[in-house]
Amino acid sequence: MLMGIRQKRTAETKALLLEAGLSVFAERGIEFATLDDIAQTAGFTKGAIYRQFPSKGAFLLALFEQYAAVARSGAGARQAAGSSPHPAVCRHAMRIPCSGGASPSC
Repeated sequence: MLMGIRQKRTAETKALLLEAGLSVFAERGIEFATLDDIAQTAGFTKGAIYRQFPSKGAFLLALFEQYAAVARSGAGARQAAGSSPHPAVCRHAMRIPCSGGASPSC
């Protein structure tokens, strides 16, 4: 039971961080947005981001993968996190070098 609660909380934290990331990147742009900005917008510390994602690039990749999964499902990208990601998010995510472990498709 405890493990289920922990997994649910982790998933909720990740969703809140991704939603905040979309908002902050759209407002400030990828180059100027910081993980501190995202954490503050989501109501967490930067440590919460690093528990979920090892880097800003990994965070961007997760945003892109979420957007792509929703778009593929036909549900519409706006339903993923309540808004459409800034086009720069997708452009930047496509430039992230693959380290071989960030995504199963690498």
